[in-house]
Amino acid sequence: MPDRRLISVRTDVVFSVMVESLYEDARRPLEGDDQQILQHAADRDVARMGWRTRQAELARFERAHDRPDGRLVAALSEGEWRQVAERCRALAEAEPLDRPDPDDPDAVSWRIPGPGGHVRHYVALRCGDKRAWMYGFLLAEAHRLRLG
Repeated sequence: MPDRRLISVRTDVVFSVMVESLYEDARRPLEGDDQQILQHAADRDVARMGWRTRQAELARFERAHDRPDGRLVAALSEGEWRQVAERCRALAEAEPLDRPDPDDPDAVSWRIPGPGGHVRHYVALRCGDKRAWMYGFLLAEAHRLRLG
């Protein structure tokens, strides 16, 4: 069931405040072992920005620490890492390229707690390739869920 705790916001304000600050965080280099996780990404630079964006969300938004729905948790945490990475890739490929509707079942960007799919859509566009960005973002969430 969709999360009905959504609020209406002005896109220009979201873009100038949240999107730009998340984008700046996304541009920072990865630290430690996180680099190894993204080694097989088709566009490592953009995937890294997706990864860093999720880390920035976790640092800024308390709600980002909530767990997604059970099916998504299973997809992002069960099995060997290779299997999880393939599921992340499939979810990233299914994500709408246009600004996603919160009720779209393919819009995984809305199913992970945090600032929401519209903010993530604009950050991904700012980073370049939405599919590669989404892949890195999902890998970061999978890594967090697997760590417990």
